[in-house]
This record gives sequence, structure tokens and C-alpha cells, in this order.
Amino acid sequence: GMNDQETADIKLVEDSRTLEETRRKFPKAILLELTGGDFVDTEYFKPLGIPKDYDGIQISAWRRFKRHKLLVEGAAYLPQRKFIKFGHFFSGGRDLEEVLLKENILSLTRQISANIDYPFGHLRTNEGLPSKPEVINYWINRAKIGILTTKVEGLNRFKLECLAANVPMLVPSDVSTPTKKYIGEPTGILYEPTSRGLAE
Repeated sequence: GMNDQETADIKLVEDSRTLEETRRKFPKAILLELTGGDFVDTEYFKPLGIPKDYDGIQISAWRRFKRHKLLVEGAAYLPQRKFIKFGHFFSGGRDLEEVLLKENILSLTRQISANIDYPFGHLRTNEGLPSKPEVINYWINRAKIGILTTKVEGLNRFKLECLAANVPMLVPSDVSTPTKKYIGEPTGILYEPTSRGLAE
């Protein structure tokens, strides 16, 4: 929504749709649009023409607002499909909450959905995770679609990397506006943010 801080000299505007209205309402404020740099390095993120051995991929940091459980429960509705998931720790593995979240998601996956691969699930830190763009692009290219489950997001780099690789996205309909940017035929669809909605 609109940055409605009355006393701010400088306003950071995340939702570009509110830019003109904010300018009219606060004519003396300096407005900085924060929709982000909508780009990735297409020297690295591009289609590779390799076999698609996964139906969906999710690369997402181990934070609660990313709603990892949504992917696991959605995948459980689709036992004939195959998914891959990995991500980093914001803390590098020093935050117990992040570590426990990852362990809980891996446990839930074993309980209800055996069709998600976690190739780096054994790691307790970020050491050993893919970090080079060409390697991340390789993993993305192995999937038919990219999947976001987050509710709170600004500029999502994973989404842009997938689109650059010609991999369409599933994006929850309740996520913030910048993350929904560019999503529509043929780049992907917005889904109801429930496990059934994601599965459909």
C-alpha cells in the first residue's frame, strides 16, 4: 500500500501503482521508487535445452514467512509429480530457529510427501550450497516450473532467474505487488495460497 508517513521528507515507494497518488498526497516529499532492478545476468540465467527431470523447483531461504509447508502439503496432492527444493540460511546456520524450521520441513516431507528431493538437505550451514549463477541456472533448467510460496517479498531474485531461463512461475495471489509483477500468460499464474490451490 501507500507510504503514508506524514513527517517523512523521503518516502520509499515499494508499490509503483501508488506512486502518482503518493505524489499528489505528499507533494513536498522526495519519492524513491523501490520496485527494484528487474533484471538478472542473462549471460548466466538462460535456457539450456536440457531434459526437465523435475516438475517444479523451489529455491527459498529457511525463514518462516517463506511458507515452506505450503509446498510440502501441495506436493502431497500430486504423488505422480516430482519436485526439488533447497535454500540458504540467513544466519549461515547459526540461528536455531532456521535450523529447526528446515528439520521440521524435512520431517513433514518424509511423513506426507516423498516426492520432493532435497539434494542439500543434510547441510547444517550454507557451506556446500550452490552459489555460482551458472550452477543455480542448471538446477532451474532441470525443472518445468518455479514455485514461490512466500507471502512477504519485494523483488524476488529466484522468480527473475526462472523467467530468464524460460521457466514459468507459480506465485501466490496474496504476495506483495512487486513479486506478482510480470506474472501472467505465458510467464506463469497466480494461485490461491492453499495447498489445494497450489496443487491445482
